[in-house]
Amino acid sequence: MFGGFGVYADGTMFGLAAGGEVHRKADTAFAETLADLGSQPFAFSRRDRRTGVS
Repeated sequence: MFGGFGVYADGTMFGLAAGGEVHRKADTAFAETLADLGSQPFAFSRRDRRTGVS
């Protein structure tokens, strides 16, 4: 389905490890925390547009 592997806890997938990175979905508050830590929430590019996932 995708290159990488899912990160699970209690049967729920909450992250994706691929390409040497761990990707996480984030709401606004968590996105701010990630930014404070020098990171960013998962987003993808499609048709020359960057799309975030919450």
